[in-house]
Amino acid sequence: MPKGTPLPQPRDWLRDDPDHNLFGRSKPVRWKSARTKTDRALVAAAITQHEFAKALRAQLRSRRPPMTTLTLARHSGLTIDQLRRLLRGETHMTLAHMQLLAMHSGLPLANTTGTRA
Repeated sequence: MPKGTPLPQPRDWLRDDPDHNLFGRSKPVRWKSARTKTDRALVAAAITQHEFAKALRAQLRSRRPPMTTLTLARHSGLTIDQLRRLLRGETHMTLAHMQLLAMHSGLPLANTTGTRA
């Protein structure tokens, strides 16, 4: 990918999803083929983000009482629009986003009990 070329949105790697409404949802999806190492890395990142979004949505529903995405956004310091774009695969989710959202939702992600800040 030439320098300065914007990365495709994570949801752009889904096959057969012209309306862009399958990313981060629990419906079966198929992924486009990657031809280069860079594309394979981007597809892997998109799959990771998709699976995380699915798990996060399930976690929010399973809480008693359920947690809304608005509440999660507020607790995480994100706007609701930022969170929605991340969950829909319109923007790239960082590891920091994942940790932050996991901590505030109660979703087990990584053992960070020995981490000091």
